[in-house]
Amino acid sequence: MGKSQEWFFEELTLPPDFSFGSVRLKGANTLPLTDGFINLDPGVATLRLSAECASPWNGMSMVVLYMFQLPKGQKELERLLEWFAKERLKKPRLPEKVPFDADMLSLKGVPQDWEHDWFAASSRSLFHLYRSKKTAVLLRYFAEKGTMLDNPFFQGVYQGLVFSEKQWVTAFPELTLKKSVTRAVAKKAPKALLNEVSEAVQRALEALALKPTLRPASVAECIANRIDEARSPGKGKGKKAPNLDDLAIDLGALWGETLCRACGWQWMEVQDPDGPFLTNVCSPDKAFRVNPIAKVYSLLNDRRLPNNTALLFNMIEAEALPQSVAGALMPLN
Repeated sequence: MGKSQEWFFEELTLPPDFSFGSVRLKGANTLPLTDGFINLDPGVATLRLSAECASPWNGMSMVVLYMFQLPKGQKELERLLEWFAKERLKKPRLPEKVPFDADMLSLKGVPQDWEHDWFAASSRSLFHLYRSKKTAVLLRYFAEKGTMLDNPFFQGVYQGLVFSEKQWVTAFPELTLKKSVTRAVAKKAPKALLNEVSEAVQRALEALALKPTLRPASVAECIANRIDEARSPGKGKGKKAPNLDDLAIDLGALWGETLCRACGWQWMEVQDPDGPFLTNVCSPDKAFRVNPIAKVYSLLNDRRLPNNTALLFNMIEAEALPQSVAGALMPLN
C-alpha cells in the first residue's frame, strides 16, 4: 500500500534542497509553486509540482517526475507510456515554432549509456524518458500558456533538478511556514460564544432526534442528509420551510462540536489578514481549521456546491489531510 501527501503552498514552502526517489531538487523554495503531490508505491516514486507564472505564462504550469525501480515498477511504467503514447505527435513543435529535441529541458546527471527517448503529446506537453536495466525516469513538462523553453518555472526546475543513479530516497520532504506571509491568527473562543454553540448543538440534536452518544461519523452523516433534504425541492412537503440562517447555525455547531469531541479540536476565533474574527474549530496544533457554520450556510444557499460535510469529517477523523505544519491554520473546505 502506497503513501502520499498533497501540498498547498499559499503559506507553506519546500526546503531549499531536497531529494526524493532518484532525483535531487535545488532551489525548490524559490519556485512560484501553488500546489504539489508526492506518492510512493513499491518500485514507483511520483513527484508533481504545479506553479503559476506572470504573463505570458499565466495559467497552470506543471512538472511531473515518475521514477521507477525495475523490474518492480515495470508494469506502472508500461501503463503510463501506453497512456501518454495515445496522443504522441510524429513531428512535435513547440509554441516557439521550433522542433522539440533531446536537449530541451532534459534531465541532468543521467549516464550517457542510458536509453533516452523524447516525445510530445502536444506542443505544451513534453516528455523525456530515461531508462537502464534497473531504473527509469519519465519527466513531463506541461503548460497552459506561453512559450515552453523560457517558462520561468520550467527553467527553475531544469537548473535545480539532478538525477542520481545510486539514490532512492523514500522520505518525504518537510514543509515549513513561509516567513514572508502575513497569516491568520487565532484566539480562544469566549465563554459566551461557547454557550451559544452549546445551545445550538442541543437544538440540532433535538431536531434530528439524535442521541449524544451516537458515533461521530454517524452524526456527520445525519447532518449531511439534513443539508441534502433542505437543498432538495419537493422533499419534506407539508413541512414548514426552515429558516436557513438558523439551520446553518445549528447544524454547523453540531458538526463542529462533534469534531471537537471525536478528534480533540477546539472552538476558536480566527482572523485572516484584514478580516474580522470568525468562529472556527481548529486542530490541537492549529495546523488546520474549519468554519463549520459558514460551510453549512454556503451549502444551504448554493445547491451547485457539493455537500462534502460527511466526507470532510471522515477525512479529518482518519487524518487523511493535506500536508501542513503547526500554526499554519490551513482552511479545510
